[in-house]
Amino acid sequence: MGARGRKTAGDHQAETAKAKVLDEKGPPKPPKDLTDDQAAEWRAIVDVMPNDWFGPETYPLLAQYCRHITGARAIAGLLVSVERADEVDIREYDRLLRMRERESKVLSTLATKMRITHQSRYDDKAAHRKHANNKPRPWEIGIR
Repeated sequence: MGARGRKTAGDHQAETAKAKVLDEKGPPKPPKDLTDDQAAEWRAIVDVMPNDWFGPETYPLLAQYCRHITGARAIAGLLVSVERADEVDIREYDRLLRMRERESKVLSTLATKMRITHQSRYDDKAAHRKHANNKPRPWEIGIR
């Protein structure tokens, strides 16, 4: 647990120095066991987030997320080929739809866990204040 009370100038300098070290380090590199497509997804994600967003404890989740993205793309490609076929094998089509649904659920869960979705970064209090500020003030209601 951290010290209570106001932070000293030294505390602020230490935090700034720590932040600079993290920024100079750059975004994390993709693991070597990812394919080229999966590594490209990794880089696309970490490049748009702050350098310290993903700690080493989240690398396995991020790697799985990238694997699921490329898997979902492969399934989408198979679905397109089935949909374009002259005759549709309804069982095959249903199997691919269920696979896509599973991939979507996993992607959503992983993205939320790593806080890379809009929902996971949603600030309920700020949204409430923004919405509340649009309401007329009580003394303005009767004036027209």
